[in-house]
Amino acid sequence: MQNLRFNIFNNIHKALRAMLYDTSLTIQKTDFTNEQEANIALQKLELAVGTFEDHAMHEDSHIIPILETEAPGLALSFENEHVEDHRLGAALVESMQNFREQTDPENKRRTGYQILLAFQEFVAFNLYHMNREERMINPVLWEFLSDEEIFLINVNIVRSIPAEKSLIPTTWMLRALSEDEIIAWFQKAKATSPQHIFSALCDLAKKELSADTWYHLRNQLELPSMAGEYSTLL
Repeated sequence: MQNLRFNIFNNIHKALRAMLYDTSLTIQKTDFTNEQEANIALQKLELAVGTFEDHAMHEDSHIIPILETEAPGLALSFENEHVEDHRLGAALVESMQNFREQTDPENKRRTGYQILLAFQEFVAFNLYHMNREERMINPVLWEFLSDEEIFLINVNIVRSIPAEKSLIPTTWMLRALSEDEIIAWFQKAKATSPQHIFSALCDLAKKELSADTWYHLRNQLELPSMAGEYSTLL
């Protein structure tokens, strides 16, 4: 049986999909004449657009250059898709700005609906785009690079993320990954990260994960108990 290769997209794409699903549901349920609800929806939208912009930038800086050498036609295809993704994000930002300029409730409903449509286009495009990346870019990386080399690219991407932004993808990974994937991620992090960074990651995991998943993770990694914690398994 052939061993599974390292999928550089798996964790971040699951996180990004979860963010899209969560934001989409919020927008669908939002009464845009209600200021509090509208503000929550707009904040989630702005976070999603900004996060996808950053993600595309990381791919342009760290992954596309490899494709330009080994598969230039594929590189151009994905560069063009990133341009389209930016266009959809910009259209969404314009829709949000248009909404903020409205004072009449009916106009708020109308422009809120336009935001919904614009975001669903953004969602549909990015879901297809991420699937296509995993189906078409991974085989190129696996053909020309070892898992160690691909993992190093991932490390360099993570290190390039400013501290004030790093919490966003990490939080959504914890919300989106399976228990086995989280354990594998933390095992690598424990082996390769400075202690203070790994400790901060564990603090976030304890906050985001269910009690049972945290219990399993702590046992697998042989982590010490934290004050005041318990498991439903005990």
